[in-house]
Amino acid sequence: MNIPVAPARGQTGLRAVVILTLLLLVVLAFVPDEANPNPAVTALLLGLAALLGAVFWLAPRRLSYMLTEDALLVGKLTGPVRLPYTCLSARRASRGLGLKMGGTGLPGYYSGNYVYNADGLNNVLAAASNTDGGVLVTSVGRTFFLTPSDPDAFLRELAARGVEASA
Repeated sequence: MNIPVAPARGQTGLRAVVILTLLLLVVLAFVPDEANPNPAVTALLLGLAALLGAVFWLAPRRLSYMLTEDALLVGKLTGPVRLPYTCLSARRASRGLGLKMGGTGLPGYYSGNYVYNADGLNNVLAAASNTDGGVLVTSVGRTFFLTPSDPDAFLRELAARGVEASA
């Protein structure tokens, strides 16, 4: 069963910065430098812009949550994480993500280690589309911050599969 990921919200400024940065890379690639012409620099800048554009486009689309017969699968850009129901607990997050300690913070895609400092935790592993409105899922000492579109329905579905889940 696929669980819809919450749509990204409140990130129009960050999206604008990303688009402007990519456009700047493309424009700079075509600025002529008669004193020192180097086609390798043009190719490098265009390649970097294409790579960054692909990552910004692909990463949010790879974020997914799927409930299988025996585990929760969290899909990320780097591949899925399998969390078996037998050692899983879930609850609503009391606050949003803090500072990023390592990982990715793109518009609509937050993945990696983030400061949390609430609910008895110092940090969480994010696999989220937003920095707030999440669900904390704990498995074998690791706590994940997920953002399903309907957190209460997600928790009910986990509880129906035998997971200790609370709102």
